[in-house]
Amino acid sequence: MFATVIYALAPLSIFASRSFMSDMTSLSFPIIALYLFSEWLDRSNSLSLLLAASLTTALAILVKAPAAIIGLPLLYMAWEEHGRQFFFRPKLWVFAGFSLILPFAWYLHAYLITLSYPPHLFAGSDGLNLEDFHFYTLVVRGLVASSLTPLTVAGMLVGLFLPCTAKYARTFHWWLVAVCLFIVLAGFGNRHPWYQLHAVPVAAALAGRGFDFLLQRLGALTESKVTQRFGSVVLVIALLVVSYTHVKPLYDPWATPLRKAGRAIDRIAPLGALAVSSSTGTRLESITADGRGGTLLTMLTGASLWTVSKRSRSSKN
Repeated sequence: MFATVIYALAPLSIFASRSFMSDMTSLSFPIIALYLFSEWLDRSNSLSLLLAASLTTALAILVKAPAAIIGLPLLYMAWEEHGRQFFFRPKLWVFAGFSLILPFAWYLHAYLITLSYPPHLFAGSDGLNLEDFHFYTLVVRGLVASSLTPLTVAGMLVGLFLPCTAKYARTFHWWLVAVCLFIVLAGFGNRHPWYQLHAVPVAAALAGRGFDFLLQRLGALTESKVTQRFGSVVLVIALLVVSYTHVKPLYDPWATPLRKAGRAIDRIAPLGALAVSSSTGTRLESITADGRGGTLLTMLTGASLWTVSKRSRSSKN
């Protein structure tokens, strides 16, 4: 239960699902794929489970390529089921083929298009870069302090080190390893917090396990079920309060200064004047500064986006 509550209340999960975008879809498919794959490992003769697990894995990678990191927990589950012999299991190769053939064909097609047409930019390719240590500390600080909240991270650390005896019990441990590797290898891409969405189900599962353990210990120490239930209610309320505290700033109108700047330029700049703006990836500055009916020229240089805007007629704001 706590895992579900944490997953639903994680600030990053709430903010990323605020609109119809591909981010939450790219997170939902891997969760479904891991569940179906575990079911198929237990019933490997089921063709329907094989096709369903392969299809959801393929869809996860097709929606967003970084979802391919679920390959690591999938490998762990296959190892857990078959040991060293998993490499010689033909059905696992069939699963891998069904899961990867469509994403491979689609991304190859997309890459060939970038070779044929300017500006020859493959979306996301600039994200695969190592960054300095300071950058990674900022990413981790954002995850702990805002995206997941310190309360959830504390519960996750407890759950992370609890003994595991159930089958596939370390699936989320290996998923966490995959998330960490992705953050390191795709350093520049992780400047956007929603690229760490895969940390949400991992934190939810481990924190849920950790909180459940702590509440059970509380009930055992007090020898009272009432105390344990009261602690559960207090914990849920605490999660709600902490989540609200960290979600609220995400909805602040951060683009207001940009809109004001755009209106000021539109008011004072003569017709035909050029307005140059720079950002780290958003084109909002150029749109607002352009007013109405302007001409835009965008240049991407390194990590900065430079936009030259030429006003073609005045507008009233």
